[in-house]
Amino acid sequence: MLASPSARPSGSAALRPYAVEMKALARIALPLVLAMIGQMAIMTTDMLMLGWLGPEALAATALALSAFHPVMLFGIGIGTAVTPLAAAALAERRVREMRRAVRQGLWAALPFTALAVPALWWIGGLFEAIGQDPDLSRNAQLYMRGVLPGLLFMLLFNVLRSYATALERTRPVLVVTLLAIPLNALINYGLIFGAFGLPRLEIYGAGLGSAITNLAMAITLLWITLRHHPFRRHHILGRFWRPDWPIFRAIHQIGIPIGLFILLEVGIFAGSAQILGFIGVYELAAHQIVIQLASITFMVPLGIGQAVTARVALARGRADPAGARIAGQASMLLATAFMSCTALVFWFLPGPLIRPFLDGSPASLEVLAFATSYLAIAAVFQIVDGLQVTAAHALRGLQDTRVPLLIAVFGFWILAFPTAVILGLLTPLEGQGVWLGFAVGLATAALLLIRRFLRLTTPIAV
Repeated sequence: MLASPSARPSGSAALRPYAVEMKALARIALPLVLAMIGQMAIMTTDMLMLGWLGPEALAATALALSAFHPVMLFGIGIGTAVTPLAAAALAERRVREMRRAVRQGLWAALPFTALAVPALWWIGGLFEAIGQDPDLSRNAQLYMRGVLPGLLFMLLFNVLRSYATALERTRPVLVVTLLAIPLNALINYGLIFGAFGLPRLEIYGAGLGSAITNLAMAITLLWITLRHHPFRRHHILGRFWRPDWPIFRAIHQIGIPIGLFILLEVGIFAGSAQILGFIGVYELAAHQIVIQLASITFMVPLGIGQAVTARVALARGRADPAGARIAGQASMLLATAFMSCTALVFWFLPGPLIRPFLDGSPASLEVLAFATSYLAIAAVFQIVDGLQVTAAHALRGLQDTRVPLLIAVFGFWILAFPTAVILGLLTPLEGQGVWLGFAVGLATAALLLIRRFLRLTTPIAV
């Protein structure tokens, strides 16, 4: 996985560029990782409060989010294209083009929201049409109508986060997210239960509270980018009304495949729950516990991936394929090192990780046994998952998103999902077979993505 120039230095000199690059990646990625964990804390708080209303409220919200999350993630994927475009322009000292990229990223959020809101506003009727309980569907629509006004601000926040990542100044993203955690808790508690003199809106209040939090996060991060160094010198809202159709098209040419890639990846985990549902209740419960644990550790390589997009894009803007190659390889090494450590924890300490999710009933012993066996496979699974996410993000830094999308289709849905179905439903492996199928598919995707990245960054012989 290491570069092979004709005159390779030996010993510590050869490793020094990788050590320097990993330090830079860690500096950018740490605030992003903590911010994503903070966002998980916001979602956990919402679910906890809705659980106090009762299981019906929780089920209705889960139903609404099953439609809202894919749309939101697709929009976030489009806005993420700002990072490679802005970073490459910054490396070439074309500040005006960088400003145009950010401005058009903000523009892209507007038509996306205009299309998404009408499609989701009457989602309750669609849920009823496919056989969901009418009361559950109506409550899901209530939550959806509360949360939908925040979609635009969520997408705007993502564009500003992508801009901050391109500048390698990610600490403001962390600060805003940490401030949003208590704000979201207070607003949601007030609107759900009618506290602090606010009306009691229950499920609708939970959605509306999240929308208000997203509004506050977007406004705060925008204020930081307009008023504080080094963001303010770029004047990202300068001539905001002026269209820039070539950049607008570039945002979508790069961003739509990213959004689809995210949907394919998220979709396979949603599909895995369906497979486990056919196998058994205890197996599904164990699967959800392991998915939750793997999702937490996945935040680290995901943050490293977002950082490497900027680092590779900067090297690309400098016309430095060797620098891009080192940045990509360093991200993969860093992700593998972290995931290898968590793999050891998964292997040797499954009980302490799983038991907090269990209630101590006799049935929990069966869930514990299933979860322990799945967690051992998840240890290997997350190592290759870390490799594929960093390789995919490194390719985004090269503005290469269409071929990675095809690789995702092949690895996730042509290889991983059918293998998981066959091993899970047609062999005695059952749940273990599902996890093995995903590990095989993700490992294949990781190898193909790494191979493409190395090919695109191979130094040209002179």
